Order: sequence, then structure tokens, then C-alpha cells
Amino acid sequence: MKKLVLFLAIAVMGLTAATTFSYAAPQAAQQDKTVSVDRLLHDFGTVPESDKGVKTVFYVTNNTDAPIMILKVNTTCGCTAAVATKEPIAPGKKGEITVTYDTKDRPGPFVKEVTILTSGEPSTLKVQIKGTVQ
Repeated sequence: MKKLVLFLAIAVMGLTAATTFSYAAPQAAQQDKTVSVDRLLHDFGTVPESDKGVKTVFYVTNNTDAPIMILKVNTTCGCTAAVATKEPIAPGKKGEITVTYDTKDRPGPFVKEVTILTSGEPSTLKVQIKGTVQ
């Protein structure tokens, strides 16, 4: 199964690269063929300190003509964790990235960045979470 997913990811990247470099579409047309995220920032507001932390879900939409993969999700520190959809995201469908911030022993304001690497264009998306732990 891992080999199949890896093969699909490589095939999609190859097709995406071939399409991107072989045809220079006008800017407006390129915007219609992108990978997007539902929002760039999630504000938790004021939250209590807890063992469970706080959690939100970002949705990545595939606006391309081919399946894409979320290849990797990076966070800026160990206090933030992210789990992404592992299956290919079909054209017109959405994948999920669940981001959790550990509030235990972290009183005060926070702003954390999450970098999403995809096999589509743009290949890198950045989102943020913020809030204040009481």
C-alpha cells in the first residue's frame, strides 16, 4: 500500500511538473488550477490551560484536474502537532489537516505556523494558529 501511495505521489508530481513547465497559461487561468486552504489563520481566542490542549481542522481543497497528495506537514515547535490526510485528494475534493496546540504549562499568548507541503501548486501552503492560554 505504501508503495502504491508513493508511486501515485511521484506520478502526480511528474504530471504537475510537466503541465506547469509545458504551458504558460494566463495568470487568471492559473489561479483556477491550484491547491487552496479554507483559511490562513485560526484564532482560538482565550482558552484554559488543559492536558487536552486545543484543536482545529484546516481543509485543503484540490482545484486541479489530477489527484494531489499532502506530502508533509511541519510545525514550528514541539508544542504544536499536525496530522494530515494520507490518501490522495481527488480533483474537487478536500483533505484535512488537524492541528493541536498543547496548552499545558504554556500560559500567555501564542502564534504558531504550520507549513503544508503538497504535490500540487502551490507546493507549499502556510497557515497559523493563535490564541491566549489562561
